[in-house]
Amino acid sequence: MASITKRKGRYQVQVRRVGHPSRAKSFHYLADAKKWAIQIERDFELEPQFASAVSKQFSFFELANRFDQVVIDGLKSVSRERSRLRLMKDRLGDVPVSEIDAEYLAAYRDSRTDLVSSQTIKHEVNMIRRVLRFGIQECGLRLAHGVPSIRLAKLPRGRSRRLHEGEYESLMENLAAEMRDVVDLALETGMRRSELLTIRAEDVSIENRVIRVISPKNGVDRSIPMSERSLCLINARVGCSRLFNLRADTVTKAFSKACKKAEISDLRFHDLRHEAISRLFELGLSVPQVASISGHSDYRMLARYVHLHPFELPEHKNDRFQSN
Repeated sequence: MASITKRKGRYQVQVRRVGHPSRAKSFHYLADAKKWAIQIERDFELEPQFASAVSKQFSFFELANRFDQVVIDGLKSVSRERSRLRLMKDRLGDVPVSEIDAEYLAAYRDSRTDLVSSQTIKHEVNMIRRVLRFGIQECGLRLAHGVPSIRLAKLPRGRSRRLHEGEYESLMENLAAEMRDVVDLALETGMRRSELLTIRAEDVSIENRVIRVISPKNGVDRSIPMSERSLCLINARVGCSRLFNLRADTVTKAFSKACKKAEISDLRFHDLRHEAISRLFELGLSVPQVASISGHSDYRMLARYVHLHPFELPEHKNDRFQSN
């Protein structure tokens, strides 16, 4: 069994197994310590004469557990990725990884087609492939044809829902005070739900009129200029350690409930981001300027907000970031 202890800022690993000499090593990072321990335990388990049959000894469940221990905690969206991995372990169960070939993946894809969206299928298939790739790279897994690849359905074009006349006012009438501030700040900044709910006091610079977004979806930190409206919203809450004391699912449910009461159809909280980004283009900002605010690393993702063409950069003014 492996034991990991932290001493003087380093993680010390010791692996003992009856019939084998004990192994020990120290690491700066816990993830590296866990990875090494798993590899040594695997080496203890495998006799040389069975090395050629490694792939047959792994079930997807076992390999996914190792992937969870070594990889998941280092990803940006830990809870979402772990939840997806848990679902895949439930579905594939004890299937030997040697049986997960292109034909198997295609059959899995087809079985999900009428149940979930193309985007969900893509995430699930890619999770399976990531686990297999991890097995090959770090666990000695051997697959006759490598990591299988299959054709996936073309993803639908992103939503382009904007607020219609009178919807904003109706929505606000049916929201609690804190939720009204969340909605207003989403419209002023174009921030994602997860980004809004993790804003801390230290992420806000009133003097420079910017909000710093740390560890966003694409992994690239960015600074968002504050309009007069967002400045007022921030000032009213900046005394708290976090600006909003709300859970992500609470925001979604409250928003959906308010839309239902206001008789607003087909409007989601994430559509506020689309509305905010569209307003930035209407104010005359260029594609690079909008991308620096929205956090899009690929300019092509902004194509549904504006017809992409070169045009003169507007002179920077704080009031340019004021929403309509």
